[in-house]
Amino acid sequence: MQYEFEESKFNALKESNATRLEIFNDLLNVHLGIELRSTSQKTAPVTYTPAFFLGRHELKLEMLERLKDAMQTSDTLKMSQLEIHFCRSSTVPQPASSSFLPIMVHQCPDNFSTVEYFENLTSKELGRLVIYADVLSSSMDVLNGHQLQHGLAVIVRQQTKGRGRSKNIWLSPIGSALFSLQIHVPTDTILGRRISILQHLVSVAIVSAFKSLPGYEDIDLRLKWPNDIYAGNNIKIGGVIVETHVMSHLNICNVGVGLNLFNKKPTHCINDIVNVFNEMYHKQLKMISYEQYFAIVFNEIEKWLDTIQSDNIDSFLYRYYTYWLHSNTHVKVLSASGTSENVTILGIDDYGYLRVRGEDRTILTVHPDGNTFDSLKGLIAPKWSYSNRITSPSNVF
Repeated sequence: MQYEFEESKFNALKESNATRLEIFNDLLNVHLGIELRSTSQKTAPVTYTPAFFLGRHELKLEMLERLKDAMQTSDTLKMSQLEIHFCRSSTVPQPASSSFLPIMVHQCPDNFSTVEYFENLTSKELGRLVIYADVLSSSMDVLNGHQLQHGLAVIVRQQTKGRGRSKNIWLSPIGSALFSLQIHVPTDTILGRRISILQHLVSVAIVSAFKSLPGYEDIDLRLKWPNDIYAGNNIKIGGVIVETHVMSHLNICNVGVGLNLFNKKPTHCINDIVNVFNEMYHKQLKMISYEQYFAIVFNEIEKWLDTIQSDNIDSFLYRYYTYWLHSNTHVKVLSASGTSENVTILGIDDYGYLRVRGEDRTILTVHPDGNTFDSLKGLIAPKWSYSNRITSPSNVF
């Protein structure tokens, strides 16, 4: 808080709390269309739901057999934030909660079409096994804590504790498309040696999954560094988070993605963009279904993984720069001490860090974990510390 230690100003702000909250409520409700509860309304209790283990029966049993030694008791895994129990046909599941998730191995959900999903899925490994739930704490909680399975996906309709980058809370309104994906990358491979570029790979895959559909090539989706999906230049509709743990010679990467697919509020969504495009250009493009979205994105992530691992990173970078918002953009970089420097954005380096050129022609790198990028203000500001200056510029894109 800016005035927390200035008593007179802080007291003045406290006295106007009611007015300030009223203005804030008006901005959210009237201008952003977000419905707000009054303080007298009670919050409805969250009802957590069981999950379902989807995929070929043989693949499911192979994964459970491989995890047997890691299980505390029969078919139970203790993850970092969650205990998960794989329930066989004879098992009576305990109720789901924020800390416990029963996963039905031999049943299918009523509101997720496995037929449509697998008909659209062409990948060899990614998304071939899915844990689906209507409501859980966070899809990332299902993956964090063990080496499970390369390509295992967690799909959830609604999260109660969704996570964004830098420990931000990720809102999960109904209609958004939320998934986490565990990807295993050997450390001695091309991608394994620059694993921080994975978040950019996933961002590219999401946009290219849509734009690769016949007729959808001109849908205006963009990328904002380091991990945001944008509609046009100004409206954020999605984001990517990657948490990596190194085990022996393997990067265990848990990827989390949230995207506005059907939800019109609080900002904009993919299918609204398609509707507007149809009206403007007299087209009849179909809405992207829930199941189709996940399938085509998993297909595309696997394609770009194979592309980079085949030593074709230039093809990936070309596509990345086709989508991103920042080429030759002039911004200010604010240091931790408060000084600023005018710079020109050049591109990303081999690790996905932002490369900018200062007024003295020196190249700087800006790390995503330590900085925020406000493209509307043209300002890159530190969250914790300013990135190190480098003296030998590499190729400029």
